[in-house]
Amino acid sequence: MDYALQAAPDHPYVKDFPQWFKWRPDGTVQYAENPPKKYHDIQPIYFESGDWKNLWKELLDVALFWIEECGIKVYRVDNPHTKPFYFWGWLIAEIKKKHSGCVVFSGGIYKAENHE
Repeated sequence: MDYALQAAPDHPYVKDFPQWFKWRPDGTVQYAENPPKKYHDIQPIYFESGDWKNLWKELLDVALFWIEECGIKVYRVDNPHTKPFYFWGWLIAEIKKKHSGCVVFSGGIYKAENHE
């Protein structure tokens, strides 16, 4: 299952927990970027928010919900390089404490070269 950590601008988290997202100084949305792409329909999560502990716990709870309620055991991380490395280390360790058989990996596009 893809584990994509972002939200649509109209997601309830954006209204209920605005501190979990990135905003420009003028109060407008700082849309997600993954150069050279810019996404105007994705609200990026602010992992270093002053409320990061609650944010990270919520993101862990989302993963644990899918494991415990739906039997998901394999997660593909979407764009892992756009999230803090230390977040992934923490998240994977917390998942493994309860569900050691789960697998979390990052997937990318691999283009095989012709080496004839």
